[in-house]
Amino acid sequence: MTSGGTKGPEAAYEPFLRDLRGAFGDGLLSAAVYGSAARGDWRPGDSDINFLVILDDRAILDLENAFGFVKGWQKRGIAIPLFLTEEYIRGALDAYPLEFLNMQSAYRVLLGPDPLAALRFERRAVRLQCEREARGYLLHLRRGYLAGRGRARDLRALIVASLPGYHALFRGLLWVAEGRLEAEGGEAVRRAAALFGLDAELFERLERVRRGEKAKGEELLRLADRFLEEARKLAIAVDRWESDLSGGGE
Repeated sequence: MTSGGTKGPEAAYEPFLRDLRGAFGDGLLSAAVYGSAARGDWRPGDSDINFLVILDDRAILDLENAFGFVKGWQKRGIAIPLFLTEEYIRGALDAYPLEFLNMQSAYRVLLGPDPLAALRFERRAVRLQCEREARGYLLHLRRGYLAGRGRARDLRALIVASLPGYHALFRGLLWVAEGRLEAEGGEAVRRAAALFGLDAELFERLERVRRGEKAKGEELLRLADRFLEEARKLAIAVDRWESDLSGGGE
């Protein structure tokens, strides 16, 4: 998942925008890169390049215009872009605030007006989604743990696939608690761990494993066991979380 060999993600931006213009013309309203490429921790061969693309109500019906570009995007490490309309975003903020909140924590506008700057979120809605995600992630971990039957390869894959969701969850929980976004993953993990009584060192070790640090089968099994326990503790803590959630916005 590289972008032109060892080049940074920026090498993919202009070709991607050129493809968008060719596919959607005047129906293309804005485009932004978000996530690791915008946050500064994108890694060749490991990280995707994530784009948010805003189309008008007519162009969103013509997504087949991009069929011819998808293979080329994937070769450049570009994940399937998130194509939305302004109306969709306005209607989704109460149901999926965490996704947009995390986009807002690290993004860069590449074309058109800023699609994220004016978004405001209800603290209660963010907390409720955090609770749903904490429970859902725990179930996913348990299923993956059992499906892997202790195999080192599968345990590592489970850690790699699961950890980014917890980083996003931690940022959302900290926003509810502190009213501010945290773009840097390590700091978010440490502060969330302190807030909910979690093992910050475990999550730091899991992150090193996700980034490719070696770990033998027995250690991976112990890490997965501890990951499950911390995930269970977090789900319980978020469910019981008492916080002044009156009012909305930051």
